[in-house]
Amino acid sequence: MVVGRGEDIAADARKLGAHRYIDANKENATDTLNGMGGAKAILRRPAIQRPSPR
Repeated sequence: MVVGRGEDIAADARKLGAHRYIDANKENATDTLNGMGGAKAILRRPAIQRPSPR
């Protein structure tokens, strides 16, 4: 299960083994997780700062 913002990372999440991708821009992640039975743990990865194009 991966929760993210934007469809651009959905394919990468699935390639890394996610069975389900929740786009928090399109659906309420809390409600979706609770509807699936909840979560035992939630891990958060800090956002990666990408250099802006020059």
